[in-house]
Amino acid sequence: MEGETLISSTYRHLVNSPTFYLVCLSPDGFYTYVNPLFAQRYGFITPNFVGMHHDCSIFEEDIPKAMS
Repeated sequence: MEGETLISSTYRHLVNSPTFYLVCLSPDGFYTYVNPLFAQRYGFITPNFVGMHHDCSIFEEDIPKAMS
């Protein structure tokens, strides 16, 4: 029971964190979730990351580096 509470509290902290980005990607590289801090900081890229491929948030010339 205490372990579940710790996990739940840690998850809530990350979801609502004013300090850390929480980003979830599908196995094929599509955003499935971004926390509000990430959405606020990178909202100039797209108003809604969910469903977008992670390439949309990487400079084109950096994509090969990110894939290695």
